[in-house]
Amino acid sequence: MLPSAFSEAQFFGYQSGFMGWGQQSRVGSIPRAHNGTLLINQIDHLDLDFQSRLLNFLESHTFRMLGQEAFSISNCQILSTSARNLTNLSSLGLFSLNLFNRITQVSLEIPPLSERSQLLPQLIDILLFHIADLTSHAKPRISQDSLQLLAQYSFPGDVTELIHICLAACSESQFNIILPDHLPPFSPTIRHLSPLSPLKSPLSPNQDIPNLQEIEILNYVHHHGYITNALCRKLLKIDRFRASYLLKKLHASNILVRIGLGRNSHYSKP
Repeated sequence: MLPSAFSEAQFFGYQSGFMGWGQQSRVGSIPRAHNGTLLINQIDHLDLDFQSRLLNFLESHTFRMLGQEAFSISNCQILSTSARNLTNLSSLGLFSLNLFNRITQVSLEIPPLSERSQLLPQLIDILLFHIADLTSHAKPRISQDSLQLLAQYSFPGDVTELIHICLAACSESQFNIILPDHLPPFSPTIRHLSPLSPLKSPLSPNQDIPNLQEIEILNYVHHHGYITNALCRKLLKIDRFRASYLLKKLHASNILVRIGLGRNSHYSKP
């Protein structure tokens, strides 16, 4: 789970100099979404302590930045997603029942990718378009052989895994036509799958879907070979705290490896 202090900094923001996090104040996502809508992806990953603070905000529309005494107001709506069953988590005491009741007044269940394989070609086409647009490349095509191989796969990592496969395939094919040999090396047996064959994946079903910032980091590493916290801050125009979180997340997901310690560390492809 995300630590409560990190969640508060991300959602509510913090004043300059708070706990040495930065020389400039950071405006949180909740005040930035004033009079709009904020999407909280994987809300089940939030710390229980912060869940109570989020519930208080939903009830009062008031919040307090870290390091600030006065309360502020934000009139934003909240949408949230979860890959895990919140009903089960609430019954086990792993998710706030009060927050669950508050955010599930209107809910929508999206079936896993394995139950909607007929949409796979359209989903891949959309992902390839967005990846190409983000990286300023022409959208690559994918061969029918590659589509047929992917159609035989059960995708235990759901859409998250499909995104990583598309990212790796674009890189391997250099944004030309994606052939079976361009499919990720971490899934070599994908070329020999039958519809009932199991396949272990390094991607967790509960892992966050990569956001645009993470894709930009991966594209930078693809072109330059490595990235540091300082380079990440400059690339994305974010603070040290956010850069550290994104790099550690990609490292924990085995997408990037960390080399070195402290200020001398950098991240590169495995």
